[in-house]
Amino acid sequence: VIWHEVRLTLALTYVLPEDDLPGVVERLLKRLGHVGLHATVLYLDKGFCSGDIVRYLQRTRQGAVLACPIRGKQGGIRALCRGRGSYTTNYTFTDGTTARLALVDTRVRDPKTRRKQRKWLAFVLVLLDWTPRQVYPKYRRRFGIEASYRMLRQVKVLTNSRNPALRFFFL
Repeated sequence: VIWHEVRLTLALTYVLPEDDLPGVVERLLKRLGHVGLHATVLYLDKGFCSGDIVRYLQRTRQGAVLACPIRGKQGGIRALCRGRGSYTTNYTFTDGTTARLALVDTRVRDPKTRRKQRKWLAFVLVLLDWTPRQVYPKYRRRFGIEASYRMLRQVKVLTNSRNPALRFFFL
C-alpha cells in the first residue's frame, strides 16, 4: 500500500501452483478488509495482466491499473504502439475480455549510444477514466515497492531448508 507517500506491506499470502490469480487477489483484498481498509485503486504488475483478473475486477467494481506486457513482433498490443504520442483506446484481448488501454509514449536513454529512444508502456485501466498523463506518474510510484524487494535480495541467508515458513522468516 502507498499511504501518504509511504510504502507499507499490509498483507502477504502464499501462492501455490493450484491457486488461480483472481483467488489470490480476492484473498489479499479480504485481508485488507479485515484490517479495516478499502483499496481505492489497485496497481498490479504484468504478472496479473490476464482476462480472468480484469473480469474479476470489473465484476467486483474495483478500480485498478495493470501493467500490460507488450509481446510479439507485430500484432496485438504492439500494433497499437504507433504514433507520436500517448493515448487511450478500447482493446479486446484474445479471450474476449474488453478493457480500456492506456498507451504511454516515453523516452529512455539507450546505455550504449546515450541517445534517447522511444519506449511504449501499456496499462489496462479498470473502472478508471484516466489519461495516460495521469496513469504513468501514479503507477510509477509503485516501482519503489519493486526496488525494495530487489534490495531485500542483496542480503540473503543461505539455507538448504525446504520449509517455506522458515524461508519466509529469513526474508
